[in-house]
Amino acid sequence: MNDLVEKEAKALQLEFGNVTVIMDRNAIKEINKQMKSDVSFQIKKSDRKILSSKAGKIVKKRPMYELSITGAKKKQLSKLKKGTITVKIHYKISKKEKKKNLFAYSINKKGNVKKISKSYYDSKKKTVNFTTKRVFRFAVGNCNRQLTD
Repeated sequence: MNDLVEKEAKALQLEFGNVTVIMDRNAIKEINKQMKSDVSFQIKKSDRKILSSKAGKIVKKRPMYELSITGAKKKQLSKLKKGTITVKIHYKISKKEKKKNLFAYSINKKGNVKKISKSYYDSKKKTVNFTTKRVFRFAVGNCNRQLTD
C-alpha cells in the first residue's frame, strides 16, 4: 500500500472471480495509515447458514460474500475514516426477478440484513453495485419493499 501512496495511485481495482473491488485514492491512503504494514485483501463466499430466516427469504440463493482487509499480526480493518470502496457483484437476473428490486445488503453478525443505501443493479454490465466505507459481509437480495434503510 505504501508504494501505491508514494506513486500517487488514483485507485486500486481488485478482481475476485465474480466480485470487483475498487478503492479510491483516499481509501488507499487510509488503509495504509490504519494498517501500517503490508495488507492482504480477500473476498470469500459466505455460508448461508449464518442468515436469519427473514434474511434468507431476501437473499435466497443469490451471491453472498465477505470482504476482509488484513494486516500484520492478523489485524483486521473494519471501517475507513476517509475514502470509499466500490463493490460490483456480477449477477445475471432470472426471468422471475425485476432489476428494480435487486440491491446489495450488508449482513451483521446475527445474520440479519440491511439494504445498502444507493445500491443498484446495472443491467448493462449485469452487476449489483454499491459504495461503502465499511468492510463486511454482503449479498445480493430482492427487495419487494420488505426491508429498506
